[in-house]
Amino acid sequence: MNTSAYDAIIIGAGAAGLSTALVLGRARRRVLVLDGGPPRNAAAAHVNGYLGVDGLSPLELLDVGRTQVEKLGVEVREAAVSAVQMAGDGFLVTLDGEQAQARRVVLASGITDRLPEIAGLAEGFGVDIFHCPYCHGYEVAGQRLAVVATHPMSGHQVRMVRQWSDDVLFFLNDTAELDAEERRVFAARGVEVVDGPVDEIVRRDGTLHGVRASGEVREVDAVFVAPSMVLNIDAMAGLGLEMSDTPLGPVVAADPTGATNVPGLWAVGNVADAGSQVISASAAGAKAAAMLNFSLIEDEWAAAAEAVS
Repeated sequence: MNTSAYDAIIIGAGAAGLSTALVLGRARRRVLVLDGGPPRNAAAAHVNGYLGVDGLSPLELLDVGRTQVEKLGVEVREAAVSAVQMAGDGFLVTLDGEQAQARRVVLASGITDRLPEIAGLAEGFGVDIFHCPYCHGYEVAGQRLAVVATHPMSGHQVRMVRQWSDDVLFFLNDTAELDAEERRVFAARGVEVVDGPVDEIVRRDGTLHGVRASGEVREVDAVFVAPSMVLNIDAMAGLGLEMSDTPLGPVVAADPTGATNVPGLWAVGNVADAGSQVISASAAGAKAAAMLNFSLIEDEWAAAAEAVS
């Protein structure tokens, strides 16, 4: 790898990372994007709710994005980052046994969904088992839907899912608790509450059949669950990043432009906003890129002023 410093190294080649790279590439910055593997939504068939590309495959969207940034001179490499450390006025990034220098770093490595250990759940995740009704609710609207409680936010999730269908089952799964008043409200909204643990998501020939709870299988067409979200930020361990607690779990604390408490380090996409969808992650990347570029401009003008003083 060329050892001269990049203007920016972007860790992550999802929508947030590539959007950041697009703006920086158009600003004629020397940029390296590190692709650490498939995006969070790789299992989904389509990107939904994104104006202009609604229905496009998420992998196709990233292929188009990668082609666009590479045409601008942005370097994209498939590499896993093992460490990021401060080095002088910038950063030293360790990847696959090599090191690269950067004046700025953008953390866009996303999150990993950790699914509960329920038989049959992982096989259908992204196909007929979902977590976001805004992303996939329209495609299963009016069908028999189930919400399996797996997380403190599951009660909120079932209220959302009810918007897309009148036929909704809420499996408490020994996780959620509803008092008598809450059960009356759920019944008034037409949501049937199913007590007891969920034993299995029943699949037949690769197709969702139903949910087995307390020995009984209830037939459904789609299931919504709330996975645990694990931030992909192990490489940043030595930087002292501040974190923020959210209902979805901790995220990297960042201001509205994506700037973190570490000077020169921005965080965009799901690492800073666990609920961010593709369109909002892309927007966050574009905003962070503009502010990052402005910080470089300020440094360059300050250096010119010092040189002539």
